[in-house]
Amino acid sequence: MRFDKLTSGSWGGHRESQVNRPMPQHILVVEDDDATRAVIVSMLSSASYACRETENAREALAVLESGEKVELVLSNLIMPGLDGIGLLKRVKAKYPDTPFILQTGVRDDSSRLDAMSNGAYDYLVKPLDRDQLLATVGRALEYRRLKFENRAYQSNLEALVTARTEQLRQAVTTLERSYDISLEILGDALSLKDTQTGRHSKRVTAFTISIASEMGLSADQVRGIARGAFLHDIGKLATADAILFKPTVLTEDETAVMRQHCLTGYEILKKVPFLADAAEIVCPSRTLRRKWLSLRIEGRTNTARGKNRRPSERLGCYYF
Repeated sequence: MRFDKLTSGSWGGHRESQVNRPMPQHILVVEDDDATRAVIVSMLSSASYACRETENAREALAVLESGEKVELVLSNLIMPGLDGIGLLKRVKAKYPDTPFILQTGVRDDSSRLDAMSNGAYDYLVKPLDRDQLLATVGRALEYRRLKFENRAYQSNLEALVTARTEQLRQAVTTLERSYDISLEILGDALSLKDTQTGRHSKRVTAFTISIASEMGLSADQVRGIARGAFLHDIGKLATADAILFKPTVLTEDETAVMRQHCLTGYEILKKVPFLADAAEIVCPSRTLRRKWLSLRIEGRTNTARGKNRRPSERLGCYYF
């Protein structure tokens, strides 16, 4: 037996009024007493619900398993064979989103408690009052609708978060690529001015990345150190060609100017937010850097100079 049509009176009127009529909600009525089942179906049909009738739990399970649309189950408690509680348990195990209402002619608090603890939406006592029945059915179906809406919202929200996260990842990737391009441009500018210095910067970068990786630093740390290594001589862009390419020994004044290239590089890079760490590598501290430069130019070493510095600064001291 398929879902019954609505009462003829409810289908009256012009075709235009039927077009806008909402689809009826489908209720499975499980009742072994023919007269009681007919009364229940009549009350539900008068409220525009589409009813599917079965006289026992076995038939009800067959309807559900067939895939026939069922949005609510209204079942008698005491029936031959599998009773209402048994049917409730099976329905909730396999169709947990389907509201289940039990109705019985026995006023028994233990049965009510058993029904509610097993997932029944409500428990009605016969004889059924039409208004009470329709109100309970309406609340149960509204509960089902809200449950599905909330699930759809959660699903859409998760999908939206996933999409936004992917967009952010792509934006970060693009931004990082633009950073690398900016670095390449700075490196090319230095190479155009001094080819030897450009090749030197690339060699230092390769050595630095290798050592930083062996030290077990994170990928972000290695990336930051590599940027500092690549740009450690960028300040030479501001060094006069007469000093930078002088074939003979520099005078004291020229040496003082040459010493300033790391500080000049620091001043250039610190203005760029994503190169702030690289700027600190190029010149960790003006005071320490000047002291270290003096030691290097004089040909002296200082074995303790890197003990209190970050890995990136120690690498800078040894290789730049």
